[in-house]
Amino acid sequence: MKVFQQVVIAVVLSSVFGTLAFCQNTEKVPFISHSNYLAMNLEYSKYLKTFSEIKAEITELKNRGEAHITVINPNEFKALSRHLTIKEIENIASEIQSAEFSEICLGTSEAGNKKAFYVVVESEQLLQIRKNIAEVFYSRGGANSEFDAELFFPHITVGFVVDDVHYEQGARKDRRSCLK
Repeated sequence: MKVFQQVVIAVVLSSVFGTLAFCQNTEKVPFISHSNYLAMNLEYSKYLKTFSEIKAEITELKNRGEAHITVINPNEFKALSRHLTIKEIENIASEIQSAEFSEICLGTSEAGNKKAFYVVVESEQLLQIRKNIAEVFYSRGGANSEFDAELFFPHITVGFVVDDVHYEQGARKDRRSCLK
């Protein structure tokens, strides 16, 4: 990314993060069930402004038109599904929509021609949901090497160029990826 774009985005984001609420609560946003992953659904409108401001500088930026925090990704579900159904996972995570989280910064990751922008978040409650799922998984014969509850990079994807960038491509969506 050009230095000018980085500076403009950093300035825009400092004003955006000045207005975003920390420790948001999303109890009023409905839970959405998915067949192969678990996510906390979020109010998209809160992240649309950030997307629009970045898109003003990076015109090829696109998004999915929704916002969520992935708690169990499809690759993790593949391993977990040997001992748990998605419904059992959702039952363990029944309080997911009331989990609180803190927005830390805007982060970015790149892999080849792909680039992603996301809000790095932290949430002890979402991590605890992963630990509770792991406990049941292990009690049913799942191996520690198949699922690591602590290997968790919670974030809210704001937008991406070409496609999103994931952990399997080297993305660590945590404080180390924050734009300065």
